[in-house]
Amino acid sequence: MQLQFITQEDIINLVQDPNEAAALANALTQECIAQKFNGLTLETGVPPHLLRLLIVDLAKKLHDESMELILVIPPIREMVNNNPPIHMSKEEFDHLSQHVDRFSIMTYDFSTSKSGPNAPIDWLRDNLEHFGSTPNAHKLLMGLNLYGMYFTPVKAEPITGSVYLERLRTCEDEEGEPIHKLVWDKINQEHVAECFNDGDEIEIWYPSKRSIHDRLELAKEYGVGLSLWEVGQGLDYFYDRL
Repeated sequence: MQLQFITQEDIINLVQDPNEAAALANALTQECIAQKFNGLTLETGVPPHLLRLLIVDLAKKLHDESMELILVIPPIREMVNNNPPIHMSKEEFDHLSQHVDRFSIMTYDFSTSKSGPNAPIDWLRDNLEHFGSTPNAHKLLMGLNLYGMYFTPVKAEPITGSVYLERLRTCEDEEGEPIHKLVWDKINQEHVAECFNDGDEIEIWYPSKRSIHDRLELAKEYGVGLSLWEVGQGLDYFYDRL
C-alpha cells in the first residue's frame, strides 16, 4: 500500500498524535481482514523514523491477526544538489526490526533522467553492506527490477517486457541494419542495447538472464531475500531464474 496524497499536516498529525496513528493503523488492519490479505506492504514516501508511531502500532495490530508487515525503505544514494540523501540509519533499522517482519529496499531506478544502469551491482552491494552488520539483516529484501529503461536524447521512459521486445525490433546500428547483440556492461553487470531509431541515439537498459543471475548470487552472499518490482513486467523466462 502506498500512502499517496498525504499532506504535510497529515504527517505532522501522524508524528505527534498517537490517536491519529492508531486510527490509521486500525483502518489499514481492518481493510486487510476484509480483503483476507496475508499482511501489508507499506510504502509511505516519508522517512520511516517520522512515522514510527504508525509503523509500530500497525505491526502490532497486524501481528495480533496473524498477518505480516513489510516496510518499503529508500536505498542509499549519493548527495544530490548538495542535499544529503535520505535513507534509514542502522539504529532505526535495529529499532523497527523488533516490530517489522521484512524490509524491502528500493534498489532500482538508479538512472531515471540520464542514461545508465537500473541497479549497478556495486550500488546494490553498498546497500546490503549498510545493513549487513545488523543482527536482523536477514529481514532485508533486495529490490529487483523486472522492468527496464529506454533513453533517447530528450526523454527517459520505463518499459515492460513486451515494449522492450518491440523497441528492439525497431532499433538499428549506425549503418541502418538491425542490431544483433546486446552489450554487457561488466562494471555495472547489466545488458544494454546501444542503437539508433529515426536518427536518434538510443540506449535500452533491461534485465537479462545474466544480470538476474548475478543479483541472485549477491542476495545469497548476504543471506537476504528478494522483492520483485514487479511481477508481470518482465520477460517470461525471468521466472525460470527465480
